[in-house]
Amino acid sequence: YLNDLYTLEYKSNNYSWEQPIIRSMQPIERESHSCVSYRAQIENRSKLIIYGGMNGHRLGDIWSYYLDLSQWTQITASGLAPQPRSLHSSVVLGHRMFVFGGWVPLVSSDRNEQYVNEKEWRCTNTLASLNL
Repeated sequence: YLNDLYTLEYKSNNYSWEQPIIRSMQPIERESHSCVSYRAQIENRSKLIIYGGMNGHRLGDIWSYYLDLSQWTQITASGLAPQPRSLHSSVVLGHRMFVFGGWVPLVSSDRNEQYVNEKEWRCTNTLASLNL
């Protein structure tokens, strides 16, 4: 699993890879997450938003990366969150990020072991949205 970030810049028919210097704490390593871009009108700045993924178990965290600051910030959202998931799809429409499908842990009948050492998981067709 990795948590590195690269940019590919295109100028005058020339492509160039760069790795930004991160100036903050950053998300843990992961795979199979979603990443969307969003430009908030109030802040007037562009950011990336990542959700979920996998690092030995399904993740349900949300992070934003401010492009102009090279800074990650963990987002705490209100409301009923979807189950932690990987291999899902996300898209931003207006001021909402929609998350669809993916793989979620098979929930145990024992609430204390719900997401611990998950050995089984299932595909889901649920839809959730996050107001940005």
